[in-house]
Amino acid sequence: MLLTLRRLGADSLDLVLLTHPHLDHLGGLIQVVRTLPVRLYMDSAFPYPSPAYTDLLRALRDRGVPVRRAEAGRRIELGDGATLTLLAPPQPFLMHTRSDVNANSVVARLDWRQVSALLTGDAEPETEALLLRQGAPLAAGVLKVPHHGGRFSSTTAFLRAVRPQIALISVGAGNDYGHPTAEALARLEACGARIFRTDLHGTITVRSPDGTQWIASTASAEASRPEASRRAVPSPPSGPVLGSRRSEVFHRPDCPAVAKIHPTNLLRFNSRDQALARGRRPAADCHP
Repeated sequence: MLLTLRRLGADSLDLVLLTHPHLDHLGGLIQVVRTLPVRLYMDSAFPYPSPAYTDLLRALRDRGVPVRRAEAGRRIELGDGATLTLLAPPQPFLMHTRSDVNANSVVARLDWRQVSALLTGDAEPETEALLLRQGAPLAAGVLKVPHHGGRFSSTTAFLRAVRPQIALISVGAGNDYGHPTAEALARLEACGARIFRTDLHGTITVRSPDGTQWIASTASAEASRPEASRRAVPSPPSGPVLGSRRSEVFHRPDCPAVAKIHPTNLLRFNSRDQALARGRRPAADCHP
């Protein structure tokens, strides 16, 4: 994260906005905070006393950075007419969801002239449903897809309200969760969005030169082809499939994700049907 900011020429940050305190979202921030001047830091303030989050808050305190709660309804002026409007988390927090930390992610809407983008963190279906009930301004040309393209978020009703032209999925190649899932990809394709994924396209840059349209560019030349957002789905395997005790998905034996599963967590199923019968689902990265 720090190297990317330096490559972009950033030598200080006016605002750091953390959507929620999970390690995959805050891991790189500690080094950034310790290295670059930061004028203001905001997050959901959802209680989550993990070691990494505690270390981040300590680094902010040591550097004297003001810490504020990201409250729904807050509007932040970014300059040149650009605004950032916080749509979530709600107060009181959503509770008893699949993941309360995710469900209370900061959801922010960026507006500049005629373009807009919706940034959703790891918002859960309950978050999306709440925003729909509240009549939040969701329509946006760019959608940062919730929860890495997970199975449950990006509901059909939510996508109909957003109507994104560009859908950005931040996801690691061969991840152990099977993200992005086939279900989420199908819903995104059905709404007509052009899908960009960091596992396929590398770094994705979205810009608007004049505030009338968004232009997406990637590190992969293949991203210029619309079919790059889709992968051919091979026939289901006839033999054993593998999974992890820490994941709901299962993989083909030759899937690169299998190599990342710790041997003590590795599960073997005699067939695809057996894995399905035990409550597992096929990974979207290898389509077993």
